[in-house]
Formats: sequence, C-alpha cells, structure tokens
Amino acid sequence: MRNEAERYKIIQEKSGLSKAAFATTSLGISRAYYYHIETGKQNPPKEILESLVKIHNANLNWLIHGSGPSGLENNTVDIELLEQ
Repeated sequence: MRNEAERYKIIQEKSGLSKAAFATTSLGISRAYYYHIETGKQNPPKEILESLVKIHNANLNWLIHGSGPSGLENNTVDIELLEQ
C-alpha cells in the first residue's frame, strides 16, 4: 500500500478539487503547507486528519496505516466557493 503522504494526494484527486482549492477551501490551510503534507515533509495535525475524515469520508485507519477500506468509494464532495 502507498505511504501516508500519497494517501492525502489520493483524497485530493478523488475530491475533484485543484490542490489549491483542496488546501484552502476543504482543509483551511495554505497550498504551500498542503504541499509539505502531501510530500511527507510534514505530518498533519489532528485537525487536518479530522477534516479529511469528516469532509471527505476517509477512513482514519486507512489514512494513517493504509489498512482497511479507504471510505472514498463513490465519494463526491460539494464545496461551495464563495466570492470574497
């Protein structure tokens, strides 16, 4: 199974959002910070893990350990992008 950092990328790709939109809108972090998480240079805080589980229906055990179902099957995420 892929490593933890690669699983973040899988969630982002399945979300259908760009990396920037996934980071800022879905997780509430900067694109640069998400890059460090996605490449494995930094471990995400528990708040990011909670967002991935809650918003994207990811299985926490799969996300961290790579075991069990991902929870991403047939998952679509609708996030409204508001003009600022």
